[in-house]
Amino acid sequence: MGWWLLLPFIASADFAFSGKVVSLQKNPLKNNYLVRMESVDNPLEVDKGPEYLCLHKAMKSQDQVLFTFDSRLMKIRSCQQ
Repeated sequence: MGWWLLLPFIASADFAFSGKVVSLQKNPLKNNYLVRMESVDNPLEVDKGPEYLCLHKAMKSQDQVLFTFDSRLMKIRSCQQ
């Protein structure tokens, strides 16, 4: 049994970051939103719901948020202001 058996678990891990929301725009291809965060290089996806509202409010007030995202899907899982 080797370390390579753990790769599927590592690849689907959730990561937690904090930072400011740079932009939030509609993604018509997937009917969700793309969010750019100060602390993450690639845009992340977020569905309309409580996470979207948290990010939208943080963008307007320029407050820092604590968020988690799925590293495989590049999708935000939770948001706290």
